[in-house]
Amino acid sequence: MKKPLIFRNQRYGGEYAQRDNIQYELHYSHWVDGKTSECPYHVTRWDIKNKEYISTERVKRFTTSKAAKQYCQDMYDGKVDLSVLKVEIQADNERRENERSKIALDGAEKFKDMLCKKGITLTDFLDLFKAWVDTSDTSRSILYAELKENKENEICKIWKK
Repeated sequence: MKKPLIFRNQRYGGEYAQRDNIQYELHYSHWVDGKTSECPYHVTRWDIKNKEYISTERVKRFTTSKAAKQYCQDMYDGKVDLSVLKVEIQADNERRENERSKIALDGAEKFKDMLCKKGITLTDFLDLFKAWVDTSDTSRSILYAELKENKENEICKIWKK
């Protein structure tokens, strides 16, 4: 084992250790993707000389700060293969990007289906939306008031008179 890492408190609540131009940081974040986490600790490694940053925030988390510090020590000792860790991080990033793309595509499909059910083309919708944005606030307030009065959407009949 190489020299042990000595962790110091940072002002914002984390801890860090630095040895051989590499900084190891211990972070505590109770929330992950909007949910509470059973493993609130994660570590980051910043190679100051080569400008290389690795974060285990999404791929490897720890239940205690002691376990996270030990993982940092293992990284420093060379027991953790950083290339494997980078591959895991890259795979997780690609998975999350694919999930976001799928959600966006599903939302676009739902919207397109809704427009089709109403018999409106996307071009017509965009023209109507631009006209809506270009109307003044007072005009919109009048339209909203008429909509409240005529709940059965008879506004078109009223306007045509």
